[in-house]
Amino acid sequence: MQTIARSFSTTTQQYDVVTIGGGCVGCSIGRLLSKYDIKSLVIDKYTDVGMGTTKANSGIVHAGFHTELSLLKGKLVHHGNRAIRKLAKELHFGYKQIGELVVARDQRQINKIMDIARIANEKGIPIEIWGQDKLRKEEPNLSHDILLAVYGPTGGVINPYEFAFALREIAEINGCDFQLQTEVSGIDQKSGGGFVIHTNKGDIESKYVINAAGLYTDKIARMIGDESFTIHPRKGEEYLLDKSFNDLFHHVIFPVGDKVSKGTLIIPTVDKTVMCGPTALNVDDRDDLTTSSDGIEKIFEFAEKNLSPLITQRGVIASFAGLRAASHTADFIIDVSEKNKQFINVAGIQSPGLTAAPAIGDYVLNILDKIWPELSGKQKKQWVSKLDNPLRLFARMSPIEQEIAVEKDANYGDVVCRCEFVTVGDIQSAIDHGADTMDGIKFRTRAGMGKCQGGFCSSRIMELLSYRMNVPLETISKFGEGSNILVPEWDDPRRNLKTQEAILKHKFRKRELPDGKKLKRKLESKIYDVAIIGGGGAGCAAATSAKRQGAENVVVFDREPVTGGILTQCIHSGFGLKYFGEELTGPEYAHRVGVEARQAGAEVYTSSYVYEMENNEETGIKKLRVLVGSELGGTIANVRAKTVILGMGCRERTRAAISIPGDRPAGVYTAGLAQKMINEMGVIPGKTAVILGSGDIGLIMARRLALEGCKVLGVFEILPNCSGLHRNVVQCLEDYGIPLKLSHTVVRIHGKKRLEKVTIAPVDPKTWKPIMEEAFDLECDTLLLSVGLIPENDLAETIGVEMNPKTKGAKVSSEMMTNIPGIFSCGNVLHVHDIVDNVTEEGLKAGKSAVLYLKDKFNFKPSEITISTGQNVGYVVPERFSKDLEAFNRKDLPLTLSLRSKKIMSAAKFTVTDKISGKKVLSRTIKTILPAEMIIFEIKGKQIKKLKKLADENGGKLELEVSLEELPEKKEKAKMIKEPHTEDAQLSHITCVCCPEGCRLDVFHHGKKVVKVTGNRCPKGVEYGIQEFVDPRRVFSTTIAPRLDSTFKNVNVVPVKLSNPLPKDKLIEGSEEIHKIFIQKDTDCGEVVAKNILGEEGVDLIVCREVKIEKLDL
Repeated sequence: MQTIARSFSTTTQQYDVVTIGGGCVGCSIGRLLSKYDIKSLVIDKYTDVGMGTTKANSGIVHAGFHTELSLLKGKLVHHGNRAIRKLAKELHFGYKQIGELVVARDQRQINKIMDIARIANEKGIPIEIWGQDKLRKEEPNLSHDILLAVYGPTGGVINPYEFAFALREIAEINGCDFQLQTEVSGIDQKSGGGFVIHTNKGDIESKYVINAAGLYTDKIARMIGDESFTIHPRKGEEYLLDKSFNDLFHHVIFPVGDKVSKGTLIIPTVDKTVMCGPTALNVDDRDDLTTSSDGIEKIFEFAEKNLSPLITQRGVIASFAGLRAASHTADFIIDVSEKNKQFINVAGIQSPGLTAAPAIGDYVLNILDKIWPELSGKQKKQWVSKLDNPLRLFARMSPIEQEIAVEKDANYGDVVCRCEFVTVGDIQSAIDHGADTMDGIKFRTRAGMGKCQGGFCSSRIMELLSYRMNVPLETISKFGEGSNILVPEWDDPRRNLKTQEAILKHKFRKRELPDGKKLKRKLESKIYDVAIIGGGGAGCAAATSAKRQGAENVVVFDREPVTGGILTQCIHSGFGLKYFGEELTGPEYAHRVGVEARQAGAEVYTSSYVYEMENNEETGIKKLRVLVGSELGGTIANVRAKTVILGMGCRERTRAAISIPGDRPAGVYTAGLAQKMINEMGVIPGKTAVILGSGDIGLIMARRLALEGCKVLGVFEILPNCSGLHRNVVQCLEDYGIPLKLSHTVVRIHGKKRLEKVTIAPVDPKTWKPIMEEAFDLECDTLLLSVGLIPENDLAETIGVEMNPKTKGAKVSSEMMTNIPGIFSCGNVLHVHDIVDNVTEEGLKAGKSAVLYLKDKFNFKPSEITISTGQNVGYVVPERFSKDLEAFNRKDLPLTLSLRSKKIMSAAKFTVTDKISGKKVLSRTIKTILPAEMIIFEIKGKQIKKLKKLADENGGKLELEVSLEELPEKKEKAKMIKEPHTEDAQLSHITCVCCPEGCRLDVFHHGKKVVKVTGNRCPKGVEYGIQEFVDPRRVFSTTIAPRLDSTFKNVNVVPVKLSNPLPKDKLIEGSEEIHKIFIQKDTDCGEVVAKNILGEEGVDLIVCREVKIEKLDL
């Protein structure tokens, strides 16, 4: 294994050559210096190489025809292009020679194209001139206004950080030293020649200094009195689109640029995303990496208008900004300093600096050779030019290589990052190759670079870094000192650093694994009737239903270590009232649906990731390629099934999806990631938090943070109405004094390393545009985003499942079947639900439908009965009804419509109208309609017969439109209360929190004496209304730890809940008291571990998850 040393010396070090700056240029110089038998060192102030200008650029390998030969960069870029093509084969960094196009839309731009052609001919760079016919053939998605283009086949794209990492690694193998987190504070010139470089890591003596410090080259030069040049930072913003855009463009697309910039580009990256940008803005701050609202608007307005109408903001998954080290000369400055002939400046390295980097290295070595005549005689006879053991990512391996990798190391069977298909084996290898921060892992493996931007994988990466580096979780940083992911020094009796270290060692210990080959043979030995992808509330229910309906072989694959999906980290109550008839926490609900599936006879495999799917249209057999994790032995199996049910759930929308500009510090997380940190890892992300988005998870996390001692400054919502259940507003915000601000949003994020503050502005409720003159700042260290969920359908889309643009889920029939026969979809992967019980009901229906499909007891052929949205309806599921409407009357399946309103309405008329005949099919009045609450309408008996009759009259064709017509609000007069002594009773309006229904109660009372409660839908509402005035109480959930010499299997802390409510004014006190309780032994789900909390009779503490105590080696 080629590993990288990270130790630093605090004494004076002696070197022949020191290169200041570890970007692609500095690393190129370091690689070339390692060819000589000298002592050479590259130093950089960042935690890793390539983290300055190199990290945040466009990643283009220029063909070389953009710059004149009269400029130094014009001479070096062509040579750099050729060198990179050779280095890519030797060092194995990401590189693709896809060619580049410069496009023209008018005669003036065509003239510029001719100038480019002239420069190419002068340099001997191959080019082609493409007319419109050729352009349409090669790039059909470009704007049809484009008239002409010059094509440079030697252009390409590169992964710039991989380039820097590889250069560093080969340089270190050959003897060049690297010292990071080393910032130069001064340079003394020795009287006899040479230098003393003063740094935060001690002094370094060197005979020669190469100044390749990027944006700081002029400041470094001034340390020896050289003021011959100045650097003027130029900022460029870039926006990354997801992989769905990758197939739209095949070359790097340039507009005709100007003297300042090459303009806004379309760049298909090495990693199959598409990048748009950059901007070009001169700035004074050399650390200003903020993005802006103006930047994103300018980039996409230009790209959509001038390059391609398909380029839009909707696909943005990440944004960043980089600074180019532009000099006053607009050219590279590479020469010996006039102040000292042993000091070489390598400055002004802006575009095409990345392409020219290897050639710059050669140019610098030639200068060094001239001023140090003895250098040429020190060239090594043996020098390693190729990396024998490069970092090979699992996702880039061939299928055979992947199987071999898993067989050798079962860690390659454990997926960490589902978006980019990164495994534990990849993470561990990246750490061996030098990664010691979250960004270090991200830039080496792409973990956290996909659609969820680290929402799912960050917690696991933190633990792996902590374990492999033997440091506390609190010290793990985004990109070095000051950018800690967690707030350090949190006073919590559950946190013990010695125990934490032992827990991680225990968690990642080497252990005897099951026989993966045996499992592979079992999985591949038969054709399953039903294969279910996802073991959450929908997937487990589908498995249970399929088995109960008579399916012989049913299998469930879930990528997490336990079934239940997101429910395992949702430790609050509120689940199960509809399906199980009692209120449960998320882990309890997850446990029960998992047990049901197993007891029904389904095969359930956890830590098993389905990453490829094929459909044989002739046989109808589906093939799933499944990566099975180390807990089950580690293997890759090709599983065959007659039907497949999709139940993969959803992911959270990220910062990039809602375009919040500003800095990119640590401390900005999705609410789900914070939930996992607190509820499963047992750590706290911050001390002072702001929450953006009033979805249920945002509201619930506000309460959760408050119970953990974090100050929540407020929940802010861009909409004029709350996105979550009103019940949660009451018990999560109002109970804890947390303000909810509607029609407000975060407009800027501040903080270079860790979040320092956010800027919040009210928005116009009609346009949703911020009113910036009323903006204000809130100081905080944590921002949680609860801004919506998106169904995870990447796998489904690869085989052609049609998607509904409104739900982002599959288009399905009334039987939950997609457009591909035998593939069904249900739960949150179909459309986002607000209540998990409804997710389970959909799973039951999908499982039953799959078996009916297998038994051919239902007419699943596509019908001509379509369903669309009408007035005030955001979406409706399904999108079509079955031909076999009679089957629904036979009660083979329930016939339902699930929909959401676009607006709040006190009452509305729900109608289903056939647009062909104009006839109204269904109609009913619904009261109290909220966008946050899904409406489910079941069509029964006579209504189904009416539908069938109308369909028969129309030749089997119906175009049904679902509408919600708002009804005028009725102002009912208050009814006289006939009970004694109530004529002068006060009337208070409260929300019942007993169940997700959240009934609006009218409570008539004299002070604390309640005389009447109305508005309730069940008897509990009356009890609650009375209790709320006499002695208001609440339940809550939290976590506790094992005794300090032990750990739990799979989790660091275990969820617990109160058996009965505590007084509302004692909630925080109760939470603090519970945190002092430790579990001493193996405990079953539902077991009481402490009685009479705070001395309250009958208020006991119940464990919500089965746990096994495992002894630690302390």
